[in-house]
Amino acid sequence: GWESHLVFSGSGKTIMSTSANIITSIEFSGDSTVSGIVYSCSIVLDGGKTVSIGAGSYLRQYAGLSPYSAFSNLGSINGAGTLEFSFTDSTNSNPSITLGVVNSPILVTSTSSAESSRTLTIDDASVIGNSLTINSGHASRTVTVDLSASNYALSTTDIMIGTRGILKGRASQISCSGNFNSNLGTYLPESSSLHLTGISKTLKTSNERITNLFIESGASYTLQSNLYTVNFWKNGTLTQAGYTVYVNNNQAPSITSNAVTSNHFIDDYYYNVTTTDREAETLTYGLTTSWIGATINSTTGKITNNQPLENGTFQMDVSEIGRAHV
Repeated sequence: GWESHLVFSGSGKTIMSTSANIITSIEFSGDSTVSGIVYSCSIVLDGGKTVSIGAGSYLRQYAGLSPYSAFSNLGSINGAGTLEFSFTDSTNSNPSITLGVVNSPILVTSTSSAESSRTLTIDDASVIGNSLTINSGHASRTVTVDLSASNYALSTTDIMIGTRGILKGRASQISCSGNFNSNLGTYLPESSSLHLTGISKTLKTSNERITNLFIESGASYTLQSNLYTVNFWKNGTLTQAGYTVYVNNNQAPSITSNAVTSNHFIDDYYYNVTTTDREAETLTYGLTTSWIGATINSTTGKITNNQPLENGTFQMDVSEIGRAHV
C-alpha cells in the first residue's frame, strides 16, 4: 500500500506479488526470497543479509521518486531473477545508490511515459556477478548509469548498453568477464579503464574512445565496430601508448604518392612509394605484379629497376605484406 513500510525481520521469508501493487518502502533485515514482480520506491538490505530473486521474478525499484525513493544494499542480492531500476512519468530526481554485491541480472531502464532523461549514479565499489543492461523504453528520453567521479571498481559479466542507454565510466575501473556491447547505446569512458577477462567473448562499440583498454592474460575477444583507444594493454604489457590506436577493423594503408608511369628504355627507373596508415603501424612493402628486373625496398617502399631491358607497357601492384592489396 502507498505510504506503507514493510520490514522483513525473519530469515527464510518470501515476498510474493502478481500485480502492480506498489510498496512505498521495503527493508530486508533477514534473509528473504522474492517471487513474482515486487514494486517498491525504497529498498534497503541490511548488512550480512541475503535476498534471492526467483527465476522469472523482478525486484523493481521506482528510481528517483523523491522523497520516497532510496536504495541501499549492504548485504547481497542473488538469484536468476532481475533487479530492476525503473524511471517513470513520476520520477522527479536523479538518485545515487549503494549498489553493493548483486549476483542477479540488473536492468536500468525508463518507461515509455518517462517525462525526462534520467541518471542513476552508483556511488560505491560494486560487484555485479551477472549482467548489466541499460536501455530506455522511451522514444527519445535517455537513461544513464553514472559510475560517479570517484575511483570505484565495477565488476560484471555481460554489459549491454541498449537503445538510448548511456554508461559513464568516470574514473572507475570496469571489469567485464563477458560480452561488452554498446553498439546501440553510448559508452562514455572519460578517464575510466575497461578490463576484459572473458574467453571467446565479443567487444562491440559505437566508435568510442577508451582511455585504457586491458585484455587480460588468457582472455580472448572478437573486436567489432570502430573501437579505438589511447593506451592498449594486452597480457599486462602496454603495446601502444600516447596516440590513437585502432584496435580492430584494421584498414589497408593508402598510397599517397603519384606513380612514375613513364621511363626511357634502358634508363634506371625509380619510384618512391609513400603511404598513410590509419593504425600508424610499421609497413612492409612487396610487389605482387611487376616487370622483369623491378624490386621494391620492403622497408622504405622504393621501387628500382636498373636499366630495364624490356620495352612496352607494364603493370606494377604494390602490397603491404600480410594485409590487403593497396
